[in-house]
Amino acid sequence: MFLTMILIILSLTIDGLIFYFSGLWSNLSFLWLPFLLFPFLYFGLFALLLIILFITSLFIDKTKERKEPNRFFLFIVNEVNHQLIFLSGTRIKKIGFDKLPKDGHYMITFNHISNFDPMIIMDVLKKYNIICISKKENLKTPIMGAFIQKAGYIPIDRQDLRQTLKMFRKAVHYSQDLNYSICVAPEGTRSKTLELLPFHSGTYRLPLKAEMGIIEIYLENTNLIHKNFPFKLTKVKMEVMDIIEYDSIKDDCTQTIAENARDRYVQTIKKREEQTK
Repeated sequence: MFLTMILIILSLTIDGLIFYFSGLWSNLSFLWLPFLLFPFLYFGLFALLLIILFITSLFIDKTKERKEPNRFFLFIVNEVNHQLIFLSGTRIKKIGFDKLPKDGHYMITFNHISNFDPMIIMDVLKKYNIICISKKENLKTPIMGAFIQKAGYIPIDRQDLRQTLKMFRKAVHYSQDLNYSICVAPEGTRSKTLELLPFHSGTYRLPLKAEMGIIEIYLENTNLIHKNFPFKLTKVKMEVMDIIEYDSIKDDCTQTIAENARDRYVQTIKKREEQTK
């Protein structure tokens, strides 16, 4: 990723300058120092970037509604996502990626067990030009809230039917007219018990209305990322379960599509549990 390369180059440059101008290079007993200093510089530069983004976010107008995603802000969000995933010690094992279509726009669904879930999907599947449907509270978070709003994230408030319908029309517009894929959790919220929650049938109005297929993603161990950081790596499994093409669901009702989708997730979870016994 672009930001990673910039941070590496800056860290190496500052590391080298410190080592050279301090005169430590002349003492062989200090040759280990640059290797120790590099990760601290990397973290420090990323922290400085977050501070700059926070200050910038204070001047972003969050009241103006966007008609389409701002690609610059989406780029910033994707780059920061990548850094957070990497620095959190998350390592991703990809399963079934040979099933993925080469191009096109899709509704991308996932089982929701961590706040890292959509971040990982957007990072790994970035070629699909993804915009997330997210709870409205996420657009109010410090630093990145303003950026994800400008990036085109679609806030949803299930308690406000009128607002939900408005956001639904925006998601259809993004997908059908602007060729974006839409990432959404059919459960509607994060499962704190790891048990699969009921799927909202209304979620599946989107692929029917926008005439697009569905990429079903199963995530495992993302709930451990917060617990393991910073002392332990987290090995996340990301499996492409199924690709549901539009032609196979266009004549079905949303309730049927939702029930069938949840059944596939249940079967995948059972299969994974049997493999770990």
